[in-house]
Amino acid sequence: VNWLYGILMGFLWMASVILYGFGAVSIGSAGATLGWPILMAGTVITANLLGLATGEWIGTGWETKKYLFTGIGLLVLSVVIIGSAG
Repeated sequence: VNWLYGILMGFLWMASVILYGFGAVSIGSAGATLGWPILMAGTVITANLLGLATGEWIGTGWETKKYLFTGIGLLVLSVVIIGSAG
């Protein structure tokens, strides 16, 4: 089963890089500058939200979760700022 998860993870990563490439080209000359930070922020946000959904954060205290939610909020804000700059 873990092999399947590994294969799925590799497939999804390659798909995200391919979609990033299409998006960066369609944005134009600033595509790499704007697209890569958005891709990385989306990756971190998705991973943390999946961790919350699967119970990975259950054993942590509220103080730690406060840092998590602050970080996610800052990443979302950064994506909005980058998106408005383009």
